[in-house]
Amino acid sequence: MLEPEFNITGIGSGGDYARSAAMALLNETDLDAEAIVRKAMGIAGSICIYTNNSLTLEVIHTDG
Repeated sequence: MLEPEFNITGIGSGGDYARSAAMALLNETDLDAEAIVRKAMGIAGSICIYTNNSLTLEVIHTDG
């Protein structure tokens, strides 16, 4: 089983940018997970020429 470090992972060409932004947002804001993903992907899209700002986000809700 693979588990991401700090419960955050990123894949693809802009994955490291998105992961870095998400880590900062998680540690420095009170944003929820969906807002963090949206902002982190926006940051990655503005840095990486291979990442765009077109995002389809699937939210998985769990009990507990």
